[in-house]
Amino acid sequence: MNKKQILFIINPHSGLGKHKQVLSLIEKYLDHKKFDFAIQVTKKPGHATRLVKQNLNKFSIFCAVGGDGTVNEVGCTLINTKKLLAIIPTGSGNGYATYLKIPTNTKKAIQAINRLKTKAVDTGYANNKPFLAFCGIGLDALVAQDFSLRKLRGFFPYAYFFLKRFFQYRAKTYTLTFNRKNRKIQAFWIFIAHSGQYAKNVYLAPKARIDDGKLDIVIIKHFKFYKIVKFALKTVTKQLDQSRYIETYQIKHLQIEAKDMPFHLDGEPQKNTSKLEINIKSKSLNLIL
Repeated sequence: MNKKQILFIINPHSGLGKHKQVLSLIEKYLDHKKFDFAIQVTKKPGHATRLVKQNLNKFSIFCAVGGDGTVNEVGCTLINTKKLLAIIPTGSGNGYATYLKIPTNTKKAIQAINRLKTKAVDTGYANNKPFLAFCGIGLDALVAQDFSLRKLRGFFPYAYFFLKRFFQYRAKTYTLTFNRKNRKIQAFWIFIAHSGQYAKNVYLAPKARIDDGKLDIVIIKHFKFYKIVKFALKTVTKQLDQSRYIETYQIKHLQIEAKDMPFHLDGEPQKNTSKLEINIKSKSLNLIL
């Protein structure tokens, strides 16, 4: 039986030093009859991407050990290849892994790798840049910018930046082209996803599916601050699409135009633009679940 070659790419800054524990658990629980493995530790943002590219011909499985940022770097580099993405989530949010029901318990995540259950899933592109789960435009793109400049992670720092921007930000005018129609709208926030889960227990596109070949657009209109608790509860109970401040559509291609438009891909801030072309690539990434 030929062993599969797996490269673990570990972000040492994720999980407050948890990577040292992960190393010993890999050695202990990985099925050595099925796998030969190597380990690389990232040194800075972008390093995981380079490690995948440098080792693409040497390994059949690349395992991202870290949070959503590490998963995004490894996963986006594997799009349109026959390589497999595995995940051991050690971040503060782990939104993508949680949506995929990958255990946050490291031992159980390694045991899932041993089982080698695979699935092909969709990915998205915004102006030819890939994203695994979602693209955000407007309010939460500015929050993502604020969040990226701080070392603090977790719910409370995010909530602080969200509320700060909520009071400062005003709805913008966008021109959307999809399903052979043009629409001019006022929106506070536009969310485009094929993964319904925005963060742990937060669902902005509850009907989105990661393997249906479609993107879900969620247009969020401005609402008064006193309604924010009700809005938040709907995101937790997967009922946001029932809000009168929400419009939802399913598409395969979308064009968005607006002046100086902030946006992010999987929580990573991008340079402001005046035009976004968004597409989906069906079943273009292979996962171990």
